[in-house]
Amino acid sequence: MDGRWKFELKPMGFINIGGAAAVVSPRLHEPRWKGVCISGAGPAINLVTGPVALWFAGQMTHGAWERYWYLVAAFGVISLMTAVFNLLPLRTGMQYSD
Repeated sequence: MDGRWKFELKPMGFINIGGAAAVVSPRLHEPRWKGVCISGAGPAINLVTGPVALWFAGQMTHGAWERYWYLVAAFGVISLMTAVFNLLPLRTGMQYSD
C-alpha cells in the first residue's frame, strides 16, 4: 500500500443495513497512542460540551433567550448520552467500533 486512499463502491452495501466505515492507518507501524487519541477524541469532546451546554441552559432562564433553553439543554443531554454510548465497544461485522 503506497499511502493513497482507495475508494470502492459496492452497490449491495446500500441494501445491507449492517455496514460501517473503518479508519485504517496507511502506515503499518502506527504508534498505539495515536489510535487512543483518535478513539478518545469524540467522547472527550462530548464530555466537555455536554456540561457546558447544560450550564448555559441553566443561565438562559431569564432574558431574551429564555424560550430556547430547552434546545441547549437537549444538546447537553444528547452530548452526554453520546459520550457514554461511544465508550461502549460495539461490534460491526468483523471489527469493533472505536
